[in-house]
Amino acid sequence: MWDEFEHSREDCHGVRPSSLPATQLYCVVILPHAGADLESYRFQGKMVWREACQVFWQVAKALKVAEEAASFEVRKQSFVPRKD
Repeated sequence: MWDEFEHSREDCHGVRPSSLPATQLYCVVILPHAGADLESYRFQGKMVWREACQVFWQVAKALKVAEEAASFEVRKQSFVPRKD
């Protein structure tokens, strides 16, 4: 299943789950109709940087709250720049 997904997407840069140790815990969250991903979303208008900054801090604060609530640490958030 992972190989099919990886080969079907140009922007797939994740780690193959079978390469992780057997004790590694991970979670896959699938959200149908969850909106546009942040990497492809384009802000519009005169306040582009302000809106982008607000999104960044909302995500950062949400991760902080989740880490504290679930006692885990997010170690890698990857962002792959678009090839425009």
